[in-house]
Amino acid sequence: MKSTNYNFTSNEEKLIFYYLEELKDDNFIKKIIYQPESFNLFNGLEKKQFIKKQLKTKIKKKYYKNNFLINKRIYTANFKVIWNDKKKDILKLIQDISNNEIDRNIPFFFQKIKTNNKIEYISFLEVKGNYDKNGDQRSFLSRTQPWIWEKYNIYIQMIKPIILFKNTFIPKKIIEVMYYKKKYKNKNIGDKKYDFKYKTKNEFLNN
Repeated sequence: MKSTNYNFTSNEEKLIFYYLEELKDDNFIKKIIYQPESFNLFNGLEKKQFIKKQLKTKIKKKYYKNNFLINKRIYTANFKVIWNDKKKDILKLIQDISNNEIDRNIPFFFQKIKTNNKIEYISFLEVKGNYDKNGDQRSFLSRTQPWIWEKYNIYIQMIKPIILFKNTFIPKKIIEVMYYKKKYKNKNIGDKKYDFKYKTKNEFLNN
């Protein structure tokens, strides 16, 4: 699976994909699905609408093409992840959302969902940046996330790449481009993009 196959809508999505891709390459993940099946939140309020148009000899109704007084609403997660529950050390990465106690050192929540007559360990991820400029994060946490939980009993986990990297590890693809490029005597040098001490995947799992 190559990231170039996807038209990511943000750089944060690409960073999370690199992270998941590295776990998949190491057999922690069975499948990564970008923009999976949508959740239907509201069917809309549909009414046949028209305006009256005066012709020379009669009045004619002209009907609208869009008959929704309130539009339909759907939600699509950024990623659906199917984990390999047989992989050694997988429980250092995932925990069941149905647990009464939550370990904040474990980065991902999963749910056991029946797929093709088989129980899979699945996570749905919503990717956000560090800053909530337009209130998108607040809207997701206060409306969309609880809405989907109430209607479908599905937990959509909000993920911020830099916080995830700090708490766990940085993928190799990110480490390779961790420096801003600056030219100095025909050499590429520069400051680190991420100013914190980081771990590799193996260092995190072996900690």
